[in-house]
Amino acid sequence: MRTFLSIEIDKTIKESLEVVQKKYRYLPAKISFPPKENIHLTLKFLGELTDEQIEKLKQGLEKCFNDIRAFNMEFFAAGVFPSKKRVRVIWVGVKKGEKELVCLSENIEPLFKELNLNLDDRPFSPHVTIGRVKSVQDRDVLINELEKFSSVSFGTQRVEKISLMKSTLTPQKAIHEPIAEFWLL
Repeated sequence: MRTFLSIEIDKTIKESLEVVQKKYRYLPAKISFPPKENIHLTLKFLGELTDEQIEKLKQGLEKCFNDIRAFNMEFFAAGVFPSKKRVRVIWVGVKKGEKELVCLSENIEPLFKELNLNLDDRPFSPHVTIGRVKSVQDRDVLINELEKFSSVSFGTQRVEKISLMKSTLTPQKAIHEPIAEFWLL
């Protein structure tokens, strides 16, 4: 089963992010945008896991999250990965709450090692992917539009739970369904 750990994004923030997506639809680039219902903040992409691995993971995550307090998270500024010269992903970052998210991510890493999950070991960078760039006809126009959102707040929300999600890929879109939810204090 294809899985990931995520934080669900509030409806009002998703609507703010959708405004940015709509602006980018008319840029000289081929960009795919996740549907509003699939917009989330990924804490860790876990990939394909067996039912046995998922059960062990759920038990471990329950212990990892049982003493972590809820916190506020502000979505702030749009940017790109990996660089402005080679745009592949359009994202919105996290300003307030970034420290807590990084701490949360670091708190669960030992569990992944304990369960022998071979995961990407790039440093965690809190963000929400709002577009995947397939090709760009005019990079300067794309970057100039991004600059307009470089100091914009898209809203603040309370993070009260972490979700272990199942992702089923279909020809139309990915379908995300919660497997388990872990409530913070």
